[in-house]
Amino acid sequence: MLETENFSFYLAAEAMPIGRAKDAPKRMDYAACDPSLAAAEMKKRGVQHGRIVPIDRASLYQTIERHCRASLLSRAVRGLAEEDPPSSAAHLPVRKIFGGAMILLLCCFVGALLSPKTSFIFLNLAIGTVSLLGILFRQGLVLWSVFGEKRRRRGFAPPAPPLKDEALPVYTILVPLFRETRVLPNLIRALKRIDYPRHKLDIKLLLEEEDAETIQAVRGEALDKRFHILIVPSHEVQTKPKACNYGLLFARGDLITIYDAEDIPDPRQLRKAAAHFRHLPADVVALQAHLSFFNGGATWLTRQFALEYLMHFRFFLPFASSLGLPILLGGTSNHFRIEALRAMHGWDSYNVTEDAELGLRLARHGFRAACFESETREEANGALGSWIRQRSRWIKGWMQSYASAMRQPRRGLPVSWAARFYLHLLIPVYVVNILAHGLFWPLTAFLWVLEVHVGASWMGSLLFFNLLAGVLGYGAAIGAALLASGSRGCVLWRESFSMPFYWILSAVAVFRAFWQFFRDPHYWDKTEHGFA
Repeated sequence: MLETENFSFYLAAEAMPIGRAKDAPKRMDYAACDPSLAAAEMKKRGVQHGRIVPIDRASLYQTIERHCRASLLSRAVRGLAEEDPPSSAAHLPVRKIFGGAMILLLCCFVGALLSPKTSFIFLNLAIGTVSLLGILFRQGLVLWSVFGEKRRRRGFAPPAPPLKDEALPVYTILVPLFRETRVLPNLIRALKRIDYPRHKLDIKLLLEEEDAETIQAVRGEALDKRFHILIVPSHEVQTKPKACNYGLLFARGDLITIYDAEDIPDPRQLRKAAAHFRHLPADVVALQAHLSFFNGGATWLTRQFALEYLMHFRFFLPFASSLGLPILLGGTSNHFRIEALRAMHGWDSYNVTEDAELGLRLARHGFRAACFESETREEANGALGSWIRQRSRWIKGWMQSYASAMRQPRRGLPVSWAARFYLHLLIPVYVVNILAHGLFWPLTAFLWVLEVHVGASWMGSLLFFNLLAGVLGYGAAIGAALLASGSRGCVLWRESFSMPFYWILSAVAVFRAFWQFFRDPHYWDKTEHGFA
């Protein structure tokens, strides 16, 4: 009786057919969560109906899920891959990329055998130049942002008067959860504190089918009518974007956002985003809130993480937005106009850094994203092994996004040459820069030992070049960090001087990301929460 093609109608009316009307066989009787609202939706759509009987929301959705499961799951997993294959990481030419990398390494090896001196000089100059350019690019934008305050402010959504409750749209919150029992009570408390009309709030808790422990814990929580539990079926891949796509199918809101399990958002964040969207041009379809950490001062690693987030979300992203450049969204607290999100077929279920990938795709479709003044606090990853796994997943996702875009560069990248140049610097040069940084100091130390024992003039020149690149690069990075932290009145300036050691850890994550990109490109490395 339920037809998949009518799924959007069932969702909008929160109703489903239950049989033929006795007094009018051509009409259907319906069960609905709110009969009066369902009748209004049916009238708007011109749907003729018989009786409308009440049903609780959980039973309604369970029935719809059961009857439409196969079709919904296919749309959630393969929607983008089927509708826009070049944009998806589902079928990346991994073997060809691996073959190209092996050929490059073989050429380097042969060159080293034929001419060790020339190869060493070339390798040193290449690593030093890439490392310097990568640092100057990112830190240069941060410095420009610090000094160009007026320009940076243009990257933020302009102030908007608050909307009255009756003018607020329905807002959907997607909360993907997997093995999150430790943080679940705090999460539910944070979501319940959100200041938004209850009847206009649609919170989807997205639980993985195989995660029985979290499912049991969620069902043990005292949830009100704002909450809706969705069980995401196990199929093909198990990633956060797949879960979000499944939730997107059931979303009732005009606006939608994502929160992670450990998030503590500003209670008025939805009101602020809704007001901004009301007054922004239609092509601005995404808003990014600031991300920070509630345990940012716990350890050296979390303080470095906090400094990185401060520079990224408070300076780098808004300044890039003010220049009309694409911004790679954060993984949480990004808000969307749901129609635009659905028009782009949601997230890529095969990409493990779905936020950055979506930011790139927004720009390609001619949409814009902006930042806005609201903050969500997260749990900084303070365990070294977990931090490396998380960072390697992010880098692997950036590699997936760039590889997808470069399959058809004219179609896969933004039209603007400035945006294209920016993305080439932002993703491949940034990844190679981190890798180069991990090799830079060992290479410099080896060169110094050679210079001491051999003393050839070319060694001294190379050593001077390395030291100059190091001073310029680290000087720019430390200066940017000092100015950024000082302008926000925070005490993280002390961490600026040890930031290069933090980059060495990132280099370890890059090596791991390369390995996983070729070995298991769609594997989602789960970040553990609840240890703060």
